Amino acid sequence: MPILGNPGQLQQVFTNLIMNAYQAMLGQEGGELTIKTSLQSDMVQVDVIDTGPGFPKKHLDHLFEPFFTTKPEGKGTGLGLSIAYGIIQSHGGSIKVHSIEGRGTSFSVSFSTKHNESEDQA
Repeated sequence: MPILGNPGQLQQVFTNLIMNAYQAMLGQEGGELTIKTSLQSDMVQVDVIDTGPGFPKKHLDHLFEPFFTTKPEGKGTGLGLSIAYGIIQSHGGSIKVHSIEGRGTSFSVSFSTKHNESEDQA
């Protein structure tokens, strides 16, 4: 099911989520990255799931804030998830995070497959 969007911007979102997952699992034996897609009613959902160390609960409310990072100094700017959040919002979508410290993290990105009829006529 197609969604309307800027392919370059959407690629940036998913590249960021995948790279973050990869970096989280570096140095750990047997890490696993899973990408799931699903269609639910008029929504497309993409889940990016890793078996990395997860985030402490106290960080979850701050992950999408500009300049917030859990990476060591010099390893991240804290802009990737903030930019991804903005791109997803500008496409009428949503992003949610679920993380269990010591077990992994999943980011769920959802987009509507419906679009405004006026956009069809433009």
